[in-house]
Amino acid sequence: MNLITKILIPLLTVIGLAFLSGCATLNKSECLTADWQIIGLEDGANGRATSYIGNHRSACAEYGVRPDLNAYLAGHKRGVLQYCTFQTGYNLGERGSGYNKVCPENQFREFSSGYQKGRKAYVLLSEVRELKSQYNAFINRLEDIQHIIEDKEALIIADNTTPIVRKALLDDVKALNSEASEIKLELPGLEEALYRAELRYERFIGRQ
Repeated sequence: MNLITKILIPLLTVIGLAFLSGCATLNKSECLTADWQIIGLEDGANGRATSYIGNHRSACAEYGVRPDLNAYLAGHKRGVLQYCTFQTGYNLGERGSGYNKVCPENQFREFSSGYQKGRKAYVLLSEVRELKSQYNAFINRLEDIQHIIEDKEALIIADNTTPIVRKALLDDVKALNSEASEIKLELPGLEEALYRAELRYERFIGRQ
């Protein structure tokens, strides 16, 4: 066994153990005192699929504890009823989150309706944020350009500035002024787009 192998094997073992412990859903105490119906209820209420019990099984295996599947499923069924509501769907959609298909057919329509409306709000708000980000970036760039021009103009009139450097500075100032003019031409259209995007979002939220 070479030196690199001697170093890597213990290191990888430590990393692997850290990874496994970081993924454990339950610790030793929780496994030994587990109320599997309550755990199932919590998982269902959080929109986790019943297959999530496999994570608990792995976490508790080293302590000799096996989940009570029937109790877990009974709790999960109750938890899902709490999860599969219009409001939960809306909240998930509004955050731009996905969801597991855990809702029974008779509740999925309500949940999905909420999700689609929340998703619409998310899309509208994302548009507002993107336009606002672009607008702020333009404003910040204009401020930066102004400061840079002021610094260059100070150098242009300085006594120790050579003609060659002065010409280069004048060219820089000309280019910066041109960039600032282009930004100023873009700003009114961007302001209008932002105003309309905010109005669409506010109207949509107002109808909820």
